Amino acid sequence: MANYAVVIGIKDYDSIRSLQTPVDDALRITNWLLAPDGGGVSVDNLQLLLNPIPASLDANLAALKARGNLKPATRDQILTTFINLAEGALAGGERLFFFYMGHGLMSRISFTSEDAIVPSDFLDGVRKAISISSILRFFQAIPFPEQFCVLDCCRNMSISEMDLDRAPPRMPDPTRPAPDQFVFYATGPGLVALDARGMLTDNLLDGLKGAGRAKSWSRQQKRYEVSTARLFDYITSRFQALQPVVPGAAGGAQNQIPRLGGEHSQDRTLATLPESAVSPVSLNINLSPQQANSAIDLLLMGDRVNKRVPGTQALLPIPLKPRIYTLTVESTPQWDPGDGTWELEVYEDMAFPVSMTLAATPQSPAPPPPIPTPTPADPAPAPPPPIPTPTPAEAITTHAAAMPTHAAAAPATPTPTPTEASTGELAIMAEDPLAALALFEEDGTPVMYGDRPCRGNGSLKVPNLPVGVYLATMKTPEGPVAKRLVRVEKGKSTTITIQPPETAVGGLIRRVIDRVGFDVNKDGVVDLSARVKSVAAPAISTVLELSRCATKYNQKWRDAGNRLRDVLNPSSQRDTTTHGHEARSGEDFQVMIAAEVMPRPLEETLEKLRALGQVLLVTQDEVDSYLRLLRWQYWPMDAAPKESRPLEPSATPGVAIAATPTTPGSYWFRVDSKDRRRNVCFALTILPGYDLNLIFHQVESGRIFVSQFMEADRPGQDANPLKTRRLDMAQRFLMRGDLGQGSSTLEPLLDDADELNPIAGSLGGHVLVKQGRIDRAGAIGERLVQLHPTLPDGYVLSALDLSTKGRERESAEAYRKAMDLGFPVVAENTMRLGFGVAQMRIEHPRAELLNRVVGRLHPGLLWTAWMADPDWPKRAT
Repeated sequence: MANYAVVIGIKDYDSIRSLQTPVDDALRITNWLLAPDGGGVSVDNLQLLLNPIPASLDANLAALKARGNLKPATRDQILTTFINLAEGALAGGERLFFFYMGHGLMSRISFTSEDAIVPSDFLDGVRKAISISSILRFFQAIPFPEQFCVLDCCRNMSISEMDLDRAPPRMPDPTRPAPDQFVFYATGPGLVALDARGMLTDNLLDGLKGAGRAKSWSRQQKRYEVSTARLFDYITSRFQALQPVVPGAAGGAQNQIPRLGGEHSQDRTLATLPESAVSPVSLNINLSPQQANSAIDLLLMGDRVNKRVPGTQALLPIPLKPRIYTLTVESTPQWDPGDGTWELEVYEDMAFPVSMTLAATPQSPAPPPPIPTPTPADPAPAPPPPIPTPTPAEAITTHAAAMPTHAAAAPATPTPTPTEASTGELAIMAEDPLAALALFEEDGTPVMYGDRPCRGNGSLKVPNLPVGVYLATMKTPEGPVAKRLVRVEKGKSTTITIQPPETAVGGLIRRVIDRVGFDVNKDGVVDLSARVKSVAAPAISTVLELSRCATKYNQKWRDAGNRLRDVLNPSSQRDTTTHGHEARSGEDFQVMIAAEVMPRPLEETLEKLRALGQVLLVTQDEVDSYLRLLRWQYWPMDAAPKESRPLEPSATPGVAIAATPTTPGSYWFRVDSKDRRRNVCFALTILPGYDLNLIFHQVESGRIFVSQFMEADRPGQDANPLKTRRLDMAQRFLMRGDLGQGSSTLEPLLDDADELNPIAGSLGGHVLVKQGRIDRAGAIGERLVQLHPTLPDGYVLSALDLSTKGRERESAEAYRKAMDLGFPVVAENTMRLGFGVAQMRIEHPRAELLNRVVGRLHPGLLWTAWMADPDWPKRAT
């Protein structure tokens, strides 16, 4: 299948300042894309948009111009290029590249912030910047399974709220698996990117050509490979080494660090290199103390390498092919090498320290103490209590029953046991019982069980692994990943404990931890309570939902201690009815809004913002004042809106809440500002016997993340904290585009024999559709229909499955039933409903409104929230 590319480089602008490097960067990227050993794109399939277009054309530019593929980078031409790409690649291809170099900005849209690229003829209020999220959604509808986007531009906030242009909407085929989309941003949200050499494009091209740790050696393929994950890690490490300084949003200086985005289920390989194309590297072993040199030998083992180096030669550089090696120190009894064995990633010149210590002189063991004779006054001790067996909901996920598959493994005999062949066993442990763990080959390829990557939560036990080096990881939803190399040895069982990645706990979650008094250990793991257990990298949504549960189910959660309840309710009110958390049965709707203090802009910018009447949240007092001004509305879907109401402050500054008893049905919800310039309405469903909780978290950049929870509220019902945490983690992974880990985290909730949580089922079915597992999504839909017959999402998932099986009449009936009930809670399920209604030409009283909702879905949210007209609804819908 063919590869396609769109490259945009804009140096000169009509109405804003020119830049230095974008056109040159775009030309270098174009040359790599067209090179036989580069991106594999033909001249016919590459669109290059520049401003200015060079007066002198080289061979590549001349060939592009001759085919009409070299154009000016104006607003109209950019949007037309997207349309032409979709129409010219109807059958799709293997990979789509999109590169943009030029000005970028971040605009306040509705109640959140959105990135945009700036065309060369941009003119504020006339020719607008183009929304990046709309471009990415447009690409998702084109059949390219791999999509690689690089945005080498600023992401700093525009002074005033700015309308954006959007790529033309396209409805993706819901029966086709979603593409893996990787987006490399040059800088973080709200920050500028330097316009200079040595930045994103330079390091990107170096990495694509196999520099340093951007590559890994594949034992199966006998070649070097550059994956998106390793490429991004390489680029990030180069920026960390360079420490490029950009103006901070608060007026100081801040280091520019790239960010990775995009929705994807798996890693992808972007470039390959033959072994002969990669030069050797040097390893220096720094031994200390020097007198130990003559008493040790160093053993280096790797793919097709088994090298012994006397300690006396350790100071000399050891030339090696770039690989992962196992370094073992053998010493005389006089010296103690400590661990003695290390796994080293030697993909660039490196030095590794080995410290030897004098071994302790063995001591004669002390005689054992006499065994006391029991007397009648000293009864024998009671036997220890049995180890409790975890319940299915709280059991740690393991993979003990399946046999891992490897690309090179093709055994023709029955599976051998670890003692009979070159296999061993590996157990990976973490302090957090829901830590997201995964196992990879040393080159980064996932270890597979059938067609599933080897993943688990809290612990991961993998039997029958071929001897070799593996990469164990622990990932947090917000991005950081802890990695550890481990060797599996023949016939042995190896257990490792992996620590969470280093992350700074700051902002609102830090203030909650400090105010309430949660314990935080040296690895950043937070101990919320004995019942909730340890939590690595908690988010504010985690703590707020657990606090709501601890308050709602007061008696059931008594062993959780008082601290979780103190997050929302001060101790003086702990046993009273506050904020709608009374111990009552029946349905409740609750909303929580948490806002971070934002960085303080420069004084000049601050004055401009104040003059424009912008809301500023640069102090805690301003955040609390802003929350007091917000009002919320919640009304039945086919009725007129009720009067808006204010939120109430919680016990935690920066968090406001509101709650109301309600009844089952479909509803609209919105949060009002004073002028309601933007009218974002959420479609909600209240199910019989369930509470609904919405959590809004506005982060420092201005972006808002929204979480949704439904907990059963029936007599004698309890909320399981590990299930609640699992649903929170899955949402956090999905909000940041990690479909693979989000799916793995949701899976135990989908298999729960006791209950299918409606939010978990709706999200899980949505993810299964994106992964192309329509049958499984249809089964989840049917179960949702049986357990929650008033939830539209189940009918949409079932209808989609029925349609793929040719059962069109039943599919149409399911779509109609979904519309009778309202709108799905998951945004892409609403898009699928719109697709089905349009494709089958279903007539329904809500069809016109559905079409408007689908066309105006708010970007970046998991949930059905649309940007209605400011005065909508004028009457009942």
